[in-house]
Amino acid sequence: MSRSQQNEWNPIVETKVPIGAPQEPTNSKLFSPLTIKNTTFHNRIVVSPMCMYSSKDGMFNSQFHMAHYGSFAIRGPGLMFIEASGVLPEGRISPEDMGIWSPAHRDAFIPIIQLCQKTGVKIGIQLAHAGRKASTYSMFRQGTSADKEGVDDEHGGWTPNGASSIPWNDHFRVPHEMSEEEIAKAVAAFGQSAKWADEAGFDVIEIHGAHGYLINSFLSPISNHRTDKYGGSFENRTRFLLEILESVQQNWPKDKPLFVRISATEWHNNPDEPSWDLDQSIKLSAILKEKGVDLIDCSSGGNTPTQTFKPANPEDVKLADAPAPEGAEGTTVGHHTLGSLQAAKQDAEKIKNPMVMFQLPFAAAVKEKVDILTGAVGFITHPYQMESIIRSNKADLVFMAREFLRDPNLVYNAADQLGVKVQWLRQHERGQFM
Repeated sequence: MSRSQQNEWNPIVETKVPIGAPQEPTNSKLFSPLTIKNTTFHNRIVVSPMCMYSSKDGMFNSQFHMAHYGSFAIRGPGLMFIEASGVLPEGRISPEDMGIWSPAHRDAFIPIIQLCQKTGVKIGIQLAHAGRKASTYSMFRQGTSADKEGVDDEHGGWTPNGASSIPWNDHFRVPHEMSEEEIAKAVAAFGQSAKWADEAGFDVIEIHGAHGYLINSFLSPISNHRTDKYGGSFENRTRFLLEILESVQQNWPKDKPLFVRISATEWHNNPDEPSWDLDQSIKLSAILKEKGVDLIDCSSGGNTPTQTFKPANPEDVKLADAPAPEGAEGTTVGHHTLGSLQAAKQDAEKIKNPMVMFQLPFAAAVKEKVDILTGAVGFITHPYQMESIIRSNKADLVFMAREFLRDPNLVYNAADQLGVKVQWLRQHERGQFM
């Protein structure tokens, strides 16, 4: 090493212990590692993909996005996902959505990937195509996500593509029913984007097959009225996703993890109309497992405006018992006393929102029936809820979105409440003491 290299100063250096990893043995299952193929996540906490509607021409923004994702990358989740990124320009939800459809898009991600490599946080990207829900206004340009409207051509919009020419609702643009040639183009685009994701250095890919976007619109008989080989039977409706999976696998290393996000049910409130449900999700997940998918990220809804979300059965989301304190639990550092699993459980039991963890039964069912790793997501708001999900073996990773927006220090604070001493970024270390 030259003298100039020895004297070179870098504020963020590669850590021997990943940020957010336990510094000593712990009772916590949330802060236990998980290895998938050649990748080890140092805890089970995941920054879920979250659309930020802040891109120009689909590009990762060196100011906003670097600050946004960087705030998580230096605070220790086991895995952080970049938001849904369109594999084609017309695959974006809004004109301000992220994309990965060119080498320039690939290269724009490299700085955040390099930061994650230094802190030990694994980084993934969600590959997406919005389908019939494309070309809509972002929530802070017009209305909210619940009452979006289609963007016309004059304001940067485009005619969206879909499984069938059925709009999501009366305010969205009417989609163009994709020809088989257009389907082949989209399939190839997923594969090419996977290749660019690997070249950029991403650790994980998640294929977005949920929330009413293009893949989901092919899966569901609500939105897929086709009469060709991509419509009708379960086998035909799943064909598009399986072709995408094959295209991605041809361009993504076999030793890197591959996830798929699904809407496990559509919550359709018309029992007389066929829709996508948990039984079909379990059947699909078994096929995906057989074809090499490593984890099913179990969300729900998003494909019909008639959806009605319902709370889970309380027994299905009952908090797991907390063991007696061990290790750092309850110990005092400086003037600060760490929490414990038992105290955290008591605190979590005070939460009375009936929708808490309402999607967890889907992850648990897929995991039990298919014997595949699953991710839990949705209305998970307390560290012991996260702990309980892993401790009860109902899911293997916990995907958190809004909680990270409310609290970028979620990993540090969860560790503190559960009584786990974790590695902090050296610039943050003084924040551990009171």
